[in-house]
Amino acid sequence: MGYQLRSHGFKAQLCHSCIKDEMELYWQRQGTNPPLQLPSMRMVARWPMLNTSVQDLCICRATIVNYENHCHACRDDAWNDLTASEKAEPEDIFGTRIPGVAKGQKAITANQQWRNTAATRQRRHNNRIARLCPCGNLPKKQLGPQTIAAREYISYCLACMGVKVDPRWNKPPVKYREEAVANLRRRQRLVAAVNVGVVAPGYHRTKGPLREIRDPSFRVNIERGWVHNDPFVGGHF
Repeated sequence: MGYQLRSHGFKAQLCHSCIKDEMELYWQRQGTNPPLQLPSMRMVARWPMLNTSVQDLCICRATIVNYENHCHACRDDAWNDLTASEKAEPEDIFGTRIPGVAKGQKAITANQQWRNTAATRQRRHNNRIARLCPCGNLPKKQLGPQTIAAREYISYCLACMGVKVDPRWNKPPVKYREEAVANLRRRQRLVAAVNVGVVAPGYHRTKGPLREIRDPSFRVNIERGWVHNDPFVGGHF
């Protein structure tokens, strides 16, 4: 169905606000060593060790690597139990529910599912939008109608929330490149210095109800608002 056009397997797209936040973290990670004291950091697909290198904080493959020498049936079960099942709920939340659910403002109950209206589904279909950004906002427009996930410079994994940045196919826009992001950080520090306690929205905290600290040493910095005490954020996993 055309409504699912912007779904690329496990990869999906972020909104401009989350892209800005994640590109800042990406540049801060460049040339650093992964913080291996966090268990999930030992499983990431690729840490950006060199300047402008690929970052892929997905851990899905690593979660089933111990099953590689098992039979096909066991590997299928491991994939379904450890990865595919983790994708199903966010795929539904971001694809079929109103933004308030993703933001943690509307709880799903037996009596209220908070689904999108037919008009909303049609409007998103017309705009080639399949899923919301995890923060509950609309994602950026894809690069073109035939674009595949590998050719997007940034995406995230629906199952484990690991963000991938790949500047090889399509370089990030100028406003998200290293010098521009560094200038933005300097301006924000100046504002905070003049107005004590003033922090740009989403800059130091996640956008969900937990308002967790964001940090380049954390694998996940985008909170899933509908998940109670989301274990991915805040450097807990």
